[in-house]
This record gives sequence, structure tokens and C-alpha cells, in this order.
Amino acid sequence: MDRNEQVEIEARPGKPLIPHADPAGGTASLEAAMTLERNPLKRFLKMLGPGLITGASDDDPSGIGTYAVAGASLGFTTLWTALFTWPLMASVQLTCARIGMVSGMGLASVLRRHYARNLLYLTVFGLVIANTINAGADIGAIAAAINLVLPIPIAALVVPIALVILALQIWGSYRLIARTFKWLTLALVAYIGSAF
Repeated sequence: MDRNEQVEIEARPGKPLIPHADPAGGTASLEAAMTLERNPLKRFLKMLGPGLITGASDDDPSGIGTYAVAGASLGFTTLWTALFTWPLMASVQLTCARIGMVSGMGLASVLRRHYARNLLYLTVFGLVIANTINAGADIGAIAAAINLVLPIPIAALVVPIALVILALQIWGSYRLIARTFKWLTLALVAYIGSAF
């Protein structure tokens, strides 16, 4: 495409240069609730919703267990890696967010639209395997954390924990799960206390 054709494409109103679909709805009610709220603290707390939960979700039980073991055995010797890993993690998160905002689709839908099906199936299969292993590690870490408080064997806690989580996802509402996770993010304040 030469420069003149690109200018024509950009000049057409309502025709973006990048293929675009409007993002999924659902944020309008949040925005309306925030504008109606006069108390700035309550408005701030209402704004902290899915973004806060998503940010806190990286501190999953298996991750916290890994951090605890690494910190106890290595101390601060590997802290320098954060200088490299944090920008990489932030760029991946930003890229995923922008793909979702521009396309209005998930990563699998974008792959299906623009790449061969073999790549899509390979990517989704890898994601299912990784998420299954991660979910198993998280459930095991939750069981280990409960074992620290209650003297119940870890192996005996795994299935009940998995069933409770599954029941919450099947029969619980989105609002209930979002509120529960929002309050659970307060546990991250313990990091500040543990620093002292």
C-alpha cells in the first residue's frame, strides 16, 4: 500500500486503519455508579474491581509457596532478576490487554482469525496443560496452608477444596465471586507487615 492509499484509509470517517471491534459491554454500569458516588473513598473502592483482582491473581497459592521457599532458602540473592522479569511481565500483560481492547476478542479468537488452525490448537492445548498444572499446584498449596492451621492431612484436603471451588464457579454468581475475590485481595496487605 502506498502513502496515498494509506491517507485515504485514514481519512475515511468510521473506518479505522486497524481492524477493530467494540469491546464487550459491562463497564457502563460501573462508570455510571462511579459518577453518582460523591464520597471519593467509596468512588475509589468501586473503581478497584476486576483490575485489582487480576493484579492480585498473580499471587496465587502456588506462587506464594514458591516465593516463600525461594526467600527462605536464597534470601535476597535472586532479587536482581526482578529488574528483567518485571518489564517482560508488564509488556506481556499490556500486549494481551491491547489485543483484547482493539479486537474485542480473546487470544484464541484472534489466533483463529489470523493464523493457521494448527497453531491455534497447539496454543490452546498448551494453555490447557499449563492451566491444569497450575490449578493443581494452587489447590495443593491451599491444602498445605490449611494444614498449617488445622492438623488435617494435605491429601485429604485436596478433593474437598477442589469441590468447593467448582461449586462456587457453577452455582455462585459473578457478583458473589467478584466481591469475594475483591475482599481476599486485602490479604496482600500482609506483605507489608511481613517486610517489618
